[in-house]
Amino acid sequence: NYIIFSLVVLILNRIAGLYTNIRGETLLQTPYKKLPDIIQDNIPKINTNIPDYILGVCILYSIFYNNGNFNVCYESLLLSLMLRPIFVSVTTLPTCMPQPKPNQSLYSKFFNSTHDLIFSGHTCVFLFCGKYISGYIGIIIQYILPISLIASRQHYTIDVLVGLVIYNSIYYNKILKI
Repeated sequence: NYIIFSLVVLILNRIAGLYTNIRGETLLQTPYKKLPDIIQDNIPKINTNIPDYILGVCILYSIFYNNGNFNVCYESLLLSLMLRPIFVSVTTLPTCMPQPKPNQSLYSKFFNSTHDLIFSGHTCVFLFCGKYISGYIGIIIQYILPISLIASRQHYTIDVLVGLVIYNSIYYNKILKI
C-alpha cells in the first residue's frame, strides 16, 4: 500500500522539481542571484551535500529503529510530500544554490535541484526521522539538523519553516485525530 503511494509521491515531486528548474532558468532574469535571508547571511556556509549525507544516516538509523509509531510518521511524510509539488510548481524563486556545472554527477542531478524551493522536502524527511526515532536524538534531528539545509544554501529559511509547519500540522492532526 505504502509502496505505490510512495512511488507516486516521488515521481510527482521529481516532475515538479524539473518543471520548476526549467521555469526558473527561462523566466527569472537572475535565476542564480540569491534572495536576502537573515539566517543564511549570518551562519557559515557548509558543503552543499552535507545535509543529504546527514539525512541518509538518519534514514538508515530509522530503518533499523522501531518504536511503533511508523504509520503516523510515514503517513504524515507522504501527505506533506503530496502537497509539495503544488507549492514548488506555483512559486519559482531565484535559487540560493550555485549554478550547476554542465557535467554534474547523477547524484547532483537528482538531489540538488535548484529552483524547487518552497517548501523543503528535506525538512519533512528530517521531521519524519526525528519523530519516528523520538527522544533527545529525535529532537536534534527535527529541529537542529534542518539548519544544515540553510547553511548549505540548499534552501532558504522560509522553505525550512514552511516544511516544519506543514509536516507538524499534518502529524499533530493525525495524532489528535482532528
